[in-house]
Amino acid sequence: MTTLDYLNISLRINIVANLKPGEKIWIDIDSKTDQKKFSIDKSYFPAIVRTIYDQNHIDIINTIVDDCTYIKNNIDKFTDNEKKILKSKMNNLTIGLENMKITYKNKIECVKKLNELILFIKKYLKYDSEDTDNNKKEILLKSNINIKSKNIKKWFNSFLS
Repeated sequence: MTTLDYLNISLRINIVANLKPGEKIWIDIDSKTDQKKFSIDKSYFPAIVRTIYDQNHIDIINTIVDDCTYIKNNIDKFTDNEKKILKSKMNNLTIGLENMKITYKNKIECVKKLNELILFIKKYLKYDSEDTDNNKKEILLKSNINIKSKNIKKWFNSFLS
């Protein structure tokens, strides 16, 4: 776990958490670190520009899933202060994801994936605050969600192992 990982994940979560309805995220790859950087897309003709530069919501959602998975799998490597900040940011992340649902309301699969991701973030935050392993598994198993997204399903199943 590096400071760079923490900072990049934290910055990406901040961008999504502060996203307003109708805004879209732009992904850049840092040539030095090979890390994904999020920013708000401010192009004048977003449909054309996003198509030319291969910008899409699926890559953004998968990056958010990867970030949440990284946090879950490495939470013990963060300092207590970083843990507290990241959990707060993950809670705020759900607000930005709700706004993404408004932006992509006509893309049914996207809204479905966002709903799944929001639910799992909320479950993770509740899961992480519970005391016993049995309580944790019970929280995760109470949902009868049909999970079709490969990354989200993998993330969910990792809780149960």
